[in-house]
Amino acid sequence: GSFATSAGVKVDGILQVIGGALSTAQGNIQTTKDIIVTKSGMLIASINSTAMNISTNANLIVNATSQVIVQGALSVGATIQLGAQSTLNVTKGYASALAL
Repeated sequence: GSFATSAGVKVDGILQVIGGALSTAQGNIQTTKDIIVTKSGMLIASINSTAMNISTNANLIVNATSQVIVQGALSVGATIQLGAQSTLNVTKGYASALAL
């Protein structure tokens, strides 16, 4: 199923999207641990061209055929892992706690 919120999403732990879609209209997506998008899931931080941000203190893991769409900035504390035929779309820019 899908979950849409007009507010932000703040998770003290792991955020996992297994199939379906999670989208925020007004507010950022923040987690202290991994963000995992799997089974053709979608994680979307944008609506009507309003930029929202996604940040994690740990890893961003986008498994095969899954999508992450960020119209704001993406901040990842550790690694970004992209599976086959996955999509990572960042409009405004990318920031990392680690040197690239």
